[in-house]
Amino acid sequence: MIDIHSHIIPLVDDGSQDMDESVEMVRLSADSGVKILVATPHANQRGRFENYYQRPIKEKFIALKQAVQEAGIDIRLLFGMEIYSSYEIPDLIANGLLSGLNCSDYYLVEFPFEADLGYMYYSIGQIFDAGGIPVIAHPERYTHIQRSTGILYDWIQEGVCVQVNKGSVFGSFGPAAKKAAEFIFAHELATCVGSDAHGTEVRTTDMSQLRDYLLKNCGEEYTTKATRQNPLLLLKNQDVPAHGIQPHDLDTGNSGARRRRFLF
Repeated sequence: MIDIHSHIIPLVDDGSQDMDESVEMVRLSADSGVKILVATPHANQRGRFENYYQRPIKEKFIALKQAVQEAGIDIRLLFGMEIYSSYEIPDLIANGLLSGLNCSDYYLVEFPFEADLGYMYYSIGQIFDAGGIPVIAHPERYTHIQRSTGILYDWIQEGVCVQVNKGSVFGSFGPAAKKAAEFIFAHELATCVGSDAHGTEVRTTDMSQLRDYLLKNCGEEYTTKATRQNPLLLLKNQDVPAHGIQPHDLDTGNSGARRRRFLF
């Protein structure tokens, strides 16, 4: 498997708090069947976790890779960011201060949990205008997506990618996120999945439970796409085919927002 979303670099955000914890998180990931793990520290959170793509964060990632190698863990670590959405994203991309997943054109983007759909549409358009491709982090956790989950189908047809958290489908983020995640998986709207791991006890890097869920509920073909094929395309900076089963009863909630198209 490939996990494109984790907070394993120590002491840069609310994830790992020391190198020993980071190495153990990576070990748990490898033991669960993950072969490629992307470190995605929170970035562009003004006054909290800014973490722009500069020397300090690069050096900490290199130190983590060295520690994992010394521990003999069979896994490949790559760098990315979980970028907090803001109006400055195009300039930050242009100035090289934000990194895509494995330095690709695919940018993992997080919205405020109460962000309205209009802002989400605008932010997605901004990333496209800047030459990037948005990968929406855990859409099942956003209030307005929970109310209008079928909108994701339209986004995917426009080239947006969708990453669902492993814990959402098991109720880790509440019943609304669980329901939305079940809908997303049932209609094959998740481009890929991620642990969004923050530690070794809660929200861990162990992906085995999600793999088993997908195999049981979605079948082997889609499980392979979501856990290996699609994320590999992202990391290689290659096109991801549009996907998703068109639901007969799209849970669109806000039809006005759906009529608003991207500006690209």
